[in-house]
Amino acid sequence: MPQMIDLTGRIFGKLKVVKYIKPVVYPSTTVHLWKCRCVCGDFTEVSSSNLRGKNPVIGCGCGGIGRQKHRATGTPTYNSWSHMMRRCYKSTAHNYHHYGGRGITVCKRWHKFENFLKDMGERPNGMTLDRYPNNNGNYRPGNCRWATQTQQVRNRR
Repeated sequence: MPQMIDLTGRIFGKLKVVKYIKPVVYPSTTVHLWKCRCVCGDFTEVSSSNLRGKNPVIGCGCGGIGRQKHRATGTPTYNSWSHMMRRCYKSTAHNYHHYGGRGITVCKRWHKFENFLKDMGERPNGMTLDRYPNNNGNYRPGNCRWATQTQQVRNRR
């Protein structure tokens, strides 16, 4: 049996090998598993052959940079931020004509989710993002709040 090469500390794409886990013995071969940390912060287990092979695994599946800093993808707060950005900047969004199509924008600071989260905090359960006190104004600190459905209905054009 060939000698195992220590991969600890080596980097493969977006993965850094943290430690050796164990060998997995199959009838015809032995696979060596490694614990790896992705740039997004998640951990994954990868075999030596999947790190060093012809078509190597280069990440945990997160897409890398997208979750690297905030790790909030899929949370209610991130979804509110994402929908805000979409309705203001993506002309194919079903409600774009009510937002970006009318000239409503998002302040530059909030183009980064981390800044939006810092300014608005986590979205409370049952609340949505509301432009208040100026419902015709842009999305920016001082003109947004987390609102109940009742507050949203009262704040329409």
